[in-house]
Amino acid sequence: MTTTKRILLTLLLLLSPVLGWGSLTPETFLQLEVEVRELTLAGMERRIELLANQATRVEDTSLDNRTRRTIDAVYAEYGTSAGEHAAYGRQNSQAIEAWLDDNPSWKFRLLYLDNQFETLSERMQAIRGE
Repeated sequence: MTTTKRILLTLLLLLSPVLGWGSLTPETFLQLEVEVRELTLAGMERRIELLANQATRVEDTSLDNRTRRTIDAVYAEYGTSAGEHAAYGRQNSQAIEAWLDDNPSWKFRLLYLDNQFETLSERMQAIRGE
């Protein structure tokens, strides 16, 4: 290992608590991921209701802002942010996949949430006439 790589690795290890990575494990990463996806889906369902009832742009924006604040609060409960969570996922993708392989019910839960997202996205597009 080169000196530069050692320095970078040392810096990453020292900064990991500051970046929020110190509190995340593959399991907590996925718990947070599921919570955020569920909140996103709930926000999408409320947005579909607004769109179906021809809500104003202000009402739509207000709902988006409330959903974002709720999601940001959940990230904060885990001691991280959306960006830090995403970075952890990129940096630890193999460990996360291994954890999912050992816990297939979580993998199925994520697939279910992905399918729900697609379904709600299609409903939103249909309401908008896209």
